[in-house]
Amino acid sequence: MFARMELIKATDEDFHFVRSWLADEEKSYQRLRGDDPYGDFDRGFWCNLSVIERNFEQGELEVVRIGGKAVAFHFGRFLSPGITEVHPLYRDKGLGTAIVRQLLARASSLRVCRLHVSCITQRSAQFWEKFGFHPRDADADDRYKILDHPIELPLAAPQMVTVEFFGEGAWYTQGSGGKPYKTVDLPCVVADGRVLLSAMCHDAVADRDSPGGDRHVRVVLDGETIFQDWIGTGSSNAFGFGRNPHCYTTCADSFNLSVLKRA
Repeated sequence: MFARMELIKATDEDFHFVRSWLADEEKSYQRLRGDDPYGDFDRGFWCNLSVIERNFEQGELEVVRIGGKAVAFHFGRFLSPGITEVHPLYRDKGLGTAIVRQLLARASSLRVCRLHVSCITQRSAQFWEKFGFHPRDADADDRYKILDHPIELPLAAPQMVTVEFFGEGAWYTQGSGGKPYKTVDLPCVVADGRVLLSAMCHDAVADRDSPGGDRHVRVVLDGETIFQDWIGTGSSNAFGFGRNPHCYTTCADSFNLSVLKRA
């Protein structure tokens, strides 16, 4: 139904209309709670109006218009939790699904590794979980989706590479239980002095932040450690690790073996 739906930058008129139907929705919710204080009722994002307004002022609020009216909105550029909501009269018609598919396509084109949304109702949580968004733990309101980005290789990948990402404390305590916060195993091809990976290697996890402090990475090729260093150093950058500006994750498409020879 909404195959040609488009998210567009919100105008003043759009924002005021969104604010009006969020206010009406909140009034309905409060009336229901007044009649049944223990009832389980859906609630909109009126409680986040200040955040919505701030994103509008920053030019980050996008809307979908039907009949010239903003009946759905979204903000969130992957670095912080996004919010998406559809006008109550337009729900269960596929509009929310169309918005999410457009956002996933946008994330894929930017090679974003982690998506982050905020859910305040069970209905919202169930909706996002249909698209592979999951909480860090059972009681969390936020939902995360980790994206994989396959890379086509020029030939079959007969070898395996393992990449381990460590927080600072875990790196120094490996002998007493310190473990990587993420381990990535990928088929690969070694050709022309490079390790060509079958998918983007990244350290994104289902959490708001990576471990604090300096972080360390270790690369093991066919059971042999070929590289280890702190993330963000000149040598790790030259080896192939970089920073994804759209989601603040460490990532790599290939590894440069000539760096090891120079070292």
